[in-house]
Amino acid sequence: IGLMQSAVAVDGNQIIVQTAEADAQIEIYNLSGTCIYRGTEKVISISERGVYIVKAITYDNEYTQKIISK
Repeated sequence: IGLMQSAVAVDGNQIIVQTAEADAQIEIYNLSGTCIYRGTEKVISISERGVYIVKAITYDNEYTQKIISK
């Protein structure tokens, strides 16, 4: 099992997820643990500033990163 190559960035009110795997499932959670997004889009608009947990998941790997939207 190899490591999944991923990067997460914030640009204004958007979270941008870059993954080597085109079919990666993206999940975004707020600090309350509520899933605010689940899908395969790589650019996700968020409505509020704050701290989020972003997960990129494939069938054999998972990448998790905490991001701050200012």
